[in-house]
Amino acid sequence: MSQRMKQMLQTYSTDNMPVNQRLSRWREHVSETYAEFGFDIDDERAFKAKLSRIQLGAIGMSWFETTASQGHAKRARVGKWSAPLSDAFLLSLQLEGEIRGQQFGREITSG
Repeated sequence: MSQRMKQMLQTYSTDNMPVNQRLSRWREHVSETYAEFGFDIDDERAFKAKLSRIQLGAIGMSWFETTASQGHAKRARVGKWSAPLSDAFLLSLQLEGEIRGQQFGREITSG
């Protein structure tokens, strides 16, 4: 990977965070990147998450992985990183795991 590419790639991980900060810091990174989110987890000590993102011109790409959690979108507006100057849309591709939830009052399931 080139030096310039390394400078543009941002990675946030809970691995080296104190246990009592993992969930709040993860919430901040996800909200800034995607949309304002809240999370519920069963065990804060076992919770692990990693988010990487890179800006390629006008397109932002990001990917993440987590242990089991329940997320709740709090607002429909895309996060500041994804849309710093105006509104935008997000395209999501799930590679593994399972997602269950509600969107606009309808149940969604993938996996």
